[in-house]
Amino acid sequence: MKKRNDLKGQEKRIIQKEESLDKKLEAIEKKEESFIHRDEEIAQRLKDIDATRDRVNELKQNIINETEKNCQHDQRRSQADAYRADG
Repeated sequence: MKKRNDLKGQEKRIIQKEESLDKKLEAIEKKEESFIHRDEEIAQRLKDIDATRDRVNELKQNIINETEKNCQHDQRRSQADAYRADG
């Protein structure tokens, strides 16, 4: 009878350990899913940042081009004004 009770006690402890391990495994799997989700969010944010950086660089180049055009225009106007003043 004592052996039977000992075996039942061992069986109960093993079942409890299995349940505990199952809960720990579930918690680990949830964390893993969370990390995967975060990685996906970070990847998307990096893509957004790259797209924004490209757009900013494009706008900068547009500003540079317009500034150069304006400078050339102003230079031609100054030359024309100087020509008229001399003429």
